[in-house]
Amino acid sequence: MNDPVRWKGQTSGDEALFRRDSSGLRVLMVLGMFHPIIGGAELQAQRLAGALLGRGVSVEVVTSRQKGTADREVLNGLPVVRVGVPGWLRLGRIKFYCLQAAIFLYIFRHGRRFDLIHVHGAGYLAFAALAAARLHRLPIIVKGLNSGHKFDLTELIEIFRLGRVMASHLVRRVSMFIATTPAMAEAFIAAGVAADQVTLIPNGVVTQGTSELEPASTPHPDPVIGFVGSLYPSKNLPLLVEALAKLKKDGMNFELLLVGGGPERARLLKLAKNLELADRLKITGYVQDVENFLSRMDIFVLPSPAEGLSNALLEAMASGLACVAMDIPANQAVLENGRNGLLVPLAAGASGLARELARLLESPDLRHRLGRQARETIRSRFSMDSVAQRYVQLYDSLPAGKNK
Repeated sequence: MNDPVRWKGQTSGDEALFRRDSSGLRVLMVLGMFHPIIGGAELQAQRLAGALLGRGVSVEVVTSRQKGTADREVLNGLPVVRVGVPGWLRLGRIKFYCLQAAIFLYIFRHGRRFDLIHVHGAGYLAFAALAAARLHRLPIIVKGLNSGHKFDLTELIEIFRLGRVMASHLVRRVSMFIATTPAMAEAFIAAGVAADQVTLIPNGVVTQGTSELEPASTPHPDPVIGFVGSLYPSKNLPLLVEALAKLKKDGMNFELLLVGGGPERARLLKLAKNLELADRLKITGYVQDVENFLSRMDIFVLPSPAEGLSNALLEAMASGLACVAMDIPANQAVLENGRNGLLVPLAAGASGLARELARLLESPDLRHRLGRQARETIRSRFSMDSVAQRYVQLYDSLPAGKNK
C-alpha cells in the first residue's frame, strides 16, 4: 500500500485539501476506524472508496483520530479527515459520546459539500451522522457490519444507555440500509426497518489477477492452515487451536499461521503451549500485505460463531484457498458445503472442526477442487467492480431530502 501523499499546492484550509471534480456525486463516508487500522470493515471501505473514485464519484472519509495519525491526509487520491477528543476524555464510554459529537460537528460544518452520507456500521456513529445529515436534508445510507447475536442494532441497544432511542431513530429515518447477506437483511426488517428501505449488496473483492493464482499446497512440506483477522474473543480462535491439537495427537502434519494481532495473542500462545501445539503456531501481528500471507496458506479457517459477510473469507476464496467456516447464515451466503468450501455446525465444536480439517489435510485433490470453485464464486458474484457499480446506482436513486 502506498504511503499517504498530499496534493501539490495544498494549503492548510479545508477548501484546498478537498477541492475535487464537482461533475459527479460527492459522498462522505463515516466509520469508526480507518487506515492504518486495517480490519475487515476498514479494508472494505478503503477498497470500495477506491473503486468509486475510479467511477468519477468524489469520496471523502471522516473517521476517528488514532495515535500517530495525521488529522488530514490523502491516501491514494482519497481524502481522509480524522476527528477526536482530548486524551483526558478518552475514558470508558465517554470517548464514544465525544466521538459522536465530533462526527456530528464535522458533518454539521461541512455537509453542504456533499450529496449524501454513507455510514459503515449501524451503530452510535450512524446516529450522529443521521442527526447532522437531517439538518442539511441529505440522504443517508447505513451499511450493516454484523448479523447473528452481534447484529449492529442489537449491540447498539445492549451497549449504550440510550441505545434503544438511537436505534429507533435509525430504523425510522435512515434513507436506506445496506445488508451484506440475506440474514442481515432479515435482521434489519425484524428490527422494524421497512422492507423497501433495505437493499442487499455484498462485500466486494478486487479480483484482478486472481485467475492466475493457484493454491499453495505443493511448495510446503507441511500444509499451512491459516486465519486472517484481528485476534479478538469474537473470532473464537481457541476452537481452532483445540481442533488442531486433536489432529496433532492423531499424527497429522501441518503448520498454523494466524495473520493479525489483538488482545487474544497471549491467551492463544498460552493455550497452544498447554496443548503442545506451540511448535506448530506462528502469529504475525498486524500486517499490511495480507495477500502475501494468503499465498503461503493451503487452507483458510474462519471459526467465529457470528459474522457479517467476512472480508477475510472472501479474500481467501479469491486466492483459491480451500475454506472452512462455521455453518452460520453469513457464511452460507457465500459457501456451499462440499462445493466451494466446508461448513461446520456450531454444535460440532472442536471435534467437528477437526474432522473437516482432517479431510482437507488428507486430500490435496479436495483442497484444489474446493479452492478452484471458491475462486470462481468470487469472480462471478463478489467482484469489487460489480459491487461499486451497485453502490453508484443506489446513490443515484436517492434524491436529496429523502430522509424523513
